[in-house]
Amino acid sequence: MSRLLHILYNYEIVAQNDTNNIWVTELSRCLRRSYLMRKEGKTKVGLQEAMKMHIGAGVHMRLQSLLRKQGFETEVRVQRKTALGFTIIGRVDVYDKEENTVYELKYTHYDKLDKTRLSYYLRQLNYYIEMTNAMKGYLVIIHADGSIEEIKRDWAETDLESRANAFGIYINENKLPPKKKIPDSECNECPFFSFCWRGNRNGLT
Repeated sequence: MSRLLHILYNYEIVAQNDTNNIWVTELSRCLRRSYLMRKEGKTKVGLQEAMKMHIGAGVHMRLQSLLRKQGFETEVRVQRKTALGFTIIGRVDVYDKEENTVYELKYTHYDKLDKTRLSYYLRQLNYYIEMTNAMKGYLVIIHADGSIEEIKRDWAETDLESRANAFGIYINENKLPPKKKIPDSECNECPFFSFCWRGNRNGLT
């Protein structure tokens, strides 16, 4: 195996471990996965999943570069503190100051997103709309075949505060969040699948 492939095969996601700071990404997905990623510190993912992440990151950077030239702001840092003292931090992919609108960019190799994946993406969008106090936001989904779809959401109060407080308490008390009642598509792509379900992934989509 070449040195290049060796690096790709051994790619690890490094999680931050500041107990007072919580990232929007952590709150948008399964809290159990976010907790385990923090505890592991470094999480190894399969080569195929890693490459999907790299492709998505490349699409992000390319589109953000294009949109900056049109006056949009990109990677806008936002944060707020909860009543229990936890700081929620996030980075908005694209922000249109003129229209007070946020855009969340997502790349997918799926022809159609299922309910689980879509709800995860929309939760993240809704959190950013609330944190920026934007009028509205769009989830922009870029498919591998080059097609694009967008879903609009208006400002609405979310469970951001309560979910952040719950996750912060799990971290501070070193308590593992409960797993889902049954495994779903998010579980199927999770590096901790075997830890939670102790079975195989067959039958999950």
